[in-house]
Amino acid sequence: MTPNEAYAALNLLHSVMQIPRRCTAHHEKLQPFHKSFIDYVSDASRSDFFANMDHEAQNLKTECAFRILQKAPDGVDCGDISYEFRYGTVACGPGTGDDISLTWPIEDEEAGWGIDKVTRLTMYKLAFGVVAERFSAGDPTFQSEFCVRLLTRRFFEHTSFSHFLLHEPVFDNSRRREFMKHGILKKMPLEAVDIPTISRLVALQFRHLPSTMAHKTVGVSTILNSLKLSFHRLERTNLPDPWKSSCNHIRAGVWGAGMDQDWKTDFEMDGLLRCTFCYERFERQLRNWKTHSPQYTAVVLFTFTGNCCVEFRFIDPNDGISEWTYWFWCYLEWEERKKYGSIV
Repeated sequence: MTPNEAYAALNLLHSVMQIPRRCTAHHEKLQPFHKSFIDYVSDASRSDFFANMDHEAQNLKTECAFRILQKAPDGVDCGDISYEFRYGTVACGPGTGDDISLTWPIEDEEAGWGIDKVTRLTMYKLAFGVVAERFSAGDPTFQSEFCVRLLTRRFFEHTSFSHFLLHEPVFDNSRRREFMKHGILKKMPLEAVDIPTISRLVALQFRHLPSTMAHKTVGVSTILNSLKLSFHRLERTNLPDPWKSSCNHIRAGVWGAGMDQDWKTDFEMDGLLRCTFCYERFERQLRNWKTHSPQYTAVVLFTFTGNCCVEFRFIDPNDGISEWTYWFWCYLEWEERKKYGSIV
């Protein structure tokens, strides 16, 4: 929408809206004099404007975000300007961003010649933020190959928040096969994991599998499972509980005496989710598998930053039933990533 079109649309609303002058529109907000006007516009039964205003607004935001990002597939290089935002730091360029359309040029002598570049970068970061936010929220529109590649290739640096917005949607079983097919998820041996580089936050899913499922799980042979199940004749009620009374982090799912267990939790070595017991057990299990089965396969999501999300899943060799799945982030140098098929 051009400035003329925008002001023509607003021309009859001066009695209910505070409308900034055109020369200061980039500094001031368009806002109502009273909240009742927004309530009226938002109520379709009264104004007949929108059946669902929030839905319409989200659709418009989505459309704008994709249009901006598709106009700058190689990022935006705006020189010495901050690329930081909520989810991390966007990688610079090499694209110029000139194809991002500015239908409302800004005329501001004090801002200097670079204001259009700043505007384009701001639009790019806002569009990037929309993708990150909706991806994290599980919006199926954003659970696409395009969005995953954007989030793994266009960050120079992730925040801890952005780390775990990626792992659940990407490793979800409903999309795993697709992402493996397109090379977003790769496989690599555990020996490639450099334990000292693992980030402090770890996610865990723990399950006691029915014996019929334990035979089918990757990582422990059917014969080994059968022998262990026959030898121990384990009942679920006799399996040790991996959750200790000292664990003060939250778990979600199903557990209890005599029940199947299927729950998830997050913990870390220090911080709000600190659990020394769980973290030391995780490191011990990982080291044991690296030592005794260095070629054991893990699934990994590579990113441009070098920080990679690893899914480490195995059947507990001590009982042949318990399934442990850890997700954690570790650092891999470019040569190491390339060795296992990464292109970022």
